[in-house]
Amino acid sequence: MKKLLLLPCLAISAFACADDPSTRSMLQAKYDAVDAAMNAGNMRQIATYADATRFVATDIQKKRQTLLQFLKGLDQKKGIQIKTAVESADTLDGEAKAALRITFTQTVTEKGKSVTYKCTKTEEDTWSQDGDDWKLIGIRLKSNYVTRDGKVISSESENVLTDWERQYGRHESSHRRRHHSG
Repeated sequence: MKKLLLLPCLAISAFACADDPSTRSMLQAKYDAVDAAMNAGNMRQIATYADATRFVATDIQKKRQTLLQFLKGLDQKKGIQIKTAVESADTLDGEAKAALRITFTQTVTEKGKSVTYKCTKTEEDTWSQDGDDWKLIGIRLKSNYVTRDGKVISSESENVLTDWERQYGRHESSHRRRHHSG
């Protein structure tokens, strides 16, 4: 009887930890510090929170970057204002996953006119416990939405495969069968 009660308790525990407020709060503090540094022009502040030997950034097309490659891309974004919101976070076996919504805003002058660009990204970041601290080891971009003065100029999102596609590959939704008449 005790064994039967253990399974529902485990299932309830796993479900209840899908978003751990203390983990979310701890990671939000790290992202707030990175945002403040980046907004002040220090685009490489995120490196202080990362494990450079394990870090991998993956974009929507599944292209992978090392920490150095990722930082080089950030250097090109000086002058932006960034705000990161940790929407949910959870830990399991010394790793934490965080679902983020990141907003970049930049106003530039184009042909003598002020133009505002806004980019909203969603991503899933992975952190690894390092003693009493946590180190960022992975960034997976899930969506990217860009506007120029409020008009959409780019919108892309990760293609999530169905179980069928993972098992059997992609197929057209409609198949036509040929009937041969003998």
